[in-house]
Amino acid sequence: MFSITLRVVRSALGIVPTLLTLAALGGVAWWGTQTGWRVSSTTAPTATAPEAPPIKVTPGSPDNPTLRGTITFGSTDDVRRAGLQFVRAGTQALTRSVQATASVGYDPALYTQLSARAAGTVWWVQKVPGQPVAKGEVLALIEAVEVGRAKTDLMIALRQLDKQVTVLDQLRESGGAIAGRTLLEAQAAVDDARLRVATDQQALLNYGLDVRYQDLLPLTVENRLARLQFLGLPPEALELIRGKTQSASLLPVVAPFAGAMVRRTTARGETVAIGKSLFVVAATDRVHLELALNPADVREVRLGQEVRFTPEADPDFEARGVLAHMVPEVDETTRKIWAHAEADNPGGRLKPNAFGRGRVIVAEVPMATVVPEEAVQPDGSEWVVFVRDGETAFQARRVRPGLRGGGVVQVDGVAPDEEVVTTGSHALLAELQRDKLGGGED
Repeated sequence: MFSITLRVVRSALGIVPTLLTLAALGGVAWWGTQTGWRVSSTTAPTATAPEAPPIKVTPGSPDNPTLRGTITFGSTDDVRRAGLQFVRAGTQALTRSVQATASVGYDPALYTQLSARAAGTVWWVQKVPGQPVAKGEVLALIEAVEVGRAKTDLMIALRQLDKQVTVLDQLRESGGAIAGRTLLEAQAAVDDARLRVATDQQALLNYGLDVRYQDLLPLTVENRLARLQFLGLPPEALELIRGKTQSASLLPVVAPFAGAMVRRTTARGETVAIGKSLFVVAATDRVHLELALNPADVREVRLGQEVRFTPEADPDFEARGVLAHMVPEVDETTRKIWAHAEADNPGGRLKPNAFGRGRVIVAEVPMATVVPEEAVQPDGSEWVVFVRDGETAFQARRVRPGLRGGGVVQVDGVAPDEEVVTTGSHALLAELQRDKLGGGED
């Protein structure tokens, strides 16, 4: 009994989908007869897009190769609805440059380490790093025994020369009573004495002490001593030692050019050896700019081109110099090519050993006619700019882009103060190209 009931239920369930399908088809048929098969909408009708403003494209003339064509709108309202924006062409200086990492260095010709030319003891020193120095200024006085000995040797040699000259003069005054051989020997003795004087003079010159023995010959021994005692000391140094010493062994260390003391490594009373660095002096009103150039950029770089440098610590300052020389090889470590420029440094604003960004100006136009970059549109292998011609017309002019910078580009074929299309220029180009394909108005 139970199995019979189960089979009846299964049969009834099997025909349910068929009954539902027939009911649905019947409902649709009833709805169609009632509505005439028309669907009513409860939503708002879709808005119709506004028609594009009427545009006329006039092709350019072969007589005017610059003019690619002219686009004319129907009215000023059409121009406004097209959303075009305009900017006047201007003029400004433009450059193209090669970029490089750079640093500031001293001018090698005006940078020196000063040392004593003779061993001795520092008798006086005063200048400290950062202070200016004048050309010829005494920076230190070294008491050097060898200097005193060299002065004594010269005095002795002069005295010997005096003696030999006197003997020769006396023999000559004797007339024919003296044999010729004796005169020759006396003349040889004078020559030997003069050579000794010249040798001792050269020893003092090697210490940087300027002396001419011819100036000393007419003087008495006392005056010679006075002249040699403080030889080489300028008046300001004489004021320093007046009444403090009678030493004839003082050797000045003198600044060879004007600049500033960069470093000092000695103190009063210190014993110094020959060649020991005592001071570093450098000129700071002129510096070198060291640039690390990429080898691929060097082909445009030439000596004499302007170099501009901005220090990292002073980004609002730009120094200018001239490219002086360039190393003819690629650095093995940095894989760069080193170039050197010379720049004036008034006020010392550029600090040696500072880093920054440098650039070599490889092209420059002082008064370029410029337009915004977005105003220049590519047209195949050419470039065009749309120039306003009246209220509703725009000339598509062929141009040659030049230097770029700061969002503007140099162009020819456009005069300063002419209005060019920026926003919307791409749409005008599309109209121009569509007309070229035969799809626009004639």
